[in-house]
This record gives sequence, structure tokens and C-alpha cells, in this order.
Amino acid sequence: MGKKTRNGLKGLVLALALSAGITPSAEAWPKRVSFSNVTENLILVPELQQEYLVQGSSEANGSVVGNTNDWLVAGKTAIVYAIPNNLYSFNRWSNGSANNPFVYQVTSPTNLVASFKPALTSQGTPLLWYDGFGRTNDFELADSNDLDGDGFTGRQEYTADTNPEDSLDSLPFLTITTSPEEVYLDISKTSVNRNYSIDATTNMITGPWEEKEKRQGNGASQFFEFNREDPRISFYRSRIGLP
Repeated sequence: MGKKTRNGLKGLVLALALSAGITPSAEAWPKRVSFSNVTENLILVPELQQEYLVQGSSEANGSVVGNTNDWLVAGKTAIVYAIPNNLYSFNRWSNGSANNPFVYQVTSPTNLVASFKPALTSQGTPLLWYDGFGRTNDFELADSNDLDGDGFTGRQEYTADTNPEDSLDSLPFLTITTSPEEVYLDISKTSVNRNYSIDATTNMITGPWEEKEKRQGNGASQFFEFNREDPRISFYRSRIGLP
């Protein structure tokens, strides 16, 4: 581990000079300090100041600029900016702060790491999801409208995990068949990234709806079977939800 605290040279105090006409010149610390026209003894006392190494870096999907690898004097102000990559947004710094830029007073060695997360629409749809179907802009428009003409908005298609750019890929069908003792329900297709529920009620208008079963999708159709315990139950529906 490298050194992160040091004493920097703030200046030189001329403690005793017995002759006038002294002309000092100093190079950057820690190089030499030289004087000319010295004719008598003199004493120089170094005046030191505490300096700390301040660093900033990022995890994947973004970068950090500002005071990312600087020695700063204690008490000075440091600032770092988190810059997300396209389709991502800033999450937080490693110290828990969500301020961007983050401004702080230097009091100790500091190493701030920025993290990033997928950017979302106002309704919570990841832009990366749209990007996977070739959409690179107008995400809010797609979220609230049915741009492929299949009857469902982009947000609804995200919930169902269907293609928002393909009118032939829409929400799955629910097929119901019955016998005197049982009810059979088949959801035509499912996604492994979504949950599927079957609800039942005696009144389709007023409800209430009771969840009979919920499963995670398997990438194929899902088949449900229920005993007809209550002969009054005549209405069933399927729901799709995020995990």
C-alpha cells in the first residue's frame, strides 16, 4: 500500500540572517533550495503542512474526473464528478453519498469509488431493455405508446417481456377448458424473467379476485389445473409481473 499522508514544504522561514542583500530561489519541493549573495551565517527553518492523497475511480459503466489522484493540503476542497456511460445513470459513491458532483473538505486520505446502474424511464423501464430491440432514442415515447401497433404500450410489453418493435410478439393468450370436476388453464408462452399468476372470482365486474397460483416462467407454455371446489367460480384471469 502506497503512502497517502506526507508533510509538504509550505515555505522557508528565515530565522536568522546577519547580512542584507540575500536573494533566495527555490525549486519545487522536494528539490533543493538555493541562495545567492550570502556573506554571513543564516538559519533556515522549514515550515511544513499536512498533505493527503485524494483519489477517485469508478466501477464498470462510467468514469470519474476531478481530484482523482492528487496530493491536497489538509483543509482544502476536493471535487469529483461521476460520468455514466450511455444507457446508465450514476448510483452512488463508496461513502454512501448520492451527490454528483461530490464536494468535500480534505481531512484524511480519501478514495471515492463511483458506482452506476442501468438508466430507467420515468415508469421504470430500463433503457438497456429497449436497446436490446434496436431502439436508441425516444424511450419515454415508446414507454407510453403502442409504437408497433399490437395494442400494448412499451411499458406493458416490458412487463410481459415481449418485443416492443414487433406487432406479432404481444402478450400471451390464456386458454381455459373445464370439466365437471376440474378447470384447465394454459398460458401460451412465458418468459423465465417474469412471474405468472392465475386469479379466480365469482363476479368478473366487482370481484374480489383470489390468486390461485403463481409461478415463474420457464420459456415455454405453462399449464395450470384446479379442482372446482366452489362451483360458483366461473371467471379466471392470468397476470404477468416482474420478479
